[in-house]
Amino acid sequence: GMSSRKGGAVLVDEVLAEGAAAAEKILLSSRTCRLSPEEVKEASSEVALTALRIEDLRRRRQANLNFSWRKALRLQSKRGEVYQTGFLLQYRQARLTTRLQRVETELGLSSLEEASSEPLDFRDPEAIRLCQVMLRYPAALAEAYEELQSKPLASFAFDLAAALGSATKRLKIIHSTVP
Repeated sequence: GMSSRKGGAVLVDEVLAEGAAAAEKILLSSRTCRLSPEEVKEASSEVALTALRIEDLRRRRQANLNFSWRKALRLQSKRGEVYQTGFLLQYRQARLTTRLQRVETELGLSSLEEASSEPLDFRDPEAIRLCQVMLRYPAALAEAYEELQSKPLASFAFDLAAALGSATKRLKIIHSTVP
C-alpha cells in the first residue's frame, strides 16, 4: 500500500513486524499471559495479523483506513472502557479456552462433552443477553451479504465477545459430579 503522508510505499511485512513487536511487548508485560517467551514471539505475530484484519473488517468499505498499532492493540482504558479491537477478540477467545481447559483438568475429563451439566437458568439477565446476542447472528450475516460489507459481522463479533465476557463472570455452566 501507499503511505498517504510520505508518498512512499509501505510493505505489509514491515507493518506486521512493527505490530508483532508491539504485541510482544504487551504480552510480555501482561500479568495474565501464561505463555513462554518463545510462545509469546509466535503469538505476537498472530495477534498483530488479527489486529490488522479486524481493523480492516470493522470499517465500511468506502471509509479510509487510518491505522494505528497503539489503537489496534489496546484492550481497556484507565476508566474501564473496553475497546473493540482484534486484540480484544483474541483475549476473549484465550480466556474462554483457558477456562474450558481448567474445567476439563479439574474434572479429569478428556473433553467437556463427558461432563454432566445442568440446564442454564435462562431467567438470569446474563443468560438472556447472551442468547439475544447469539440470535442476532443470522441478521448480521444477512446485512453483511446485502450490503457487501464486513462491518456487521465485526460488530456482531464484538457484541458476542462482550456478552461472553459478562456471562463467564456470572454464570456457572459446568456443575461437577466429582467429589
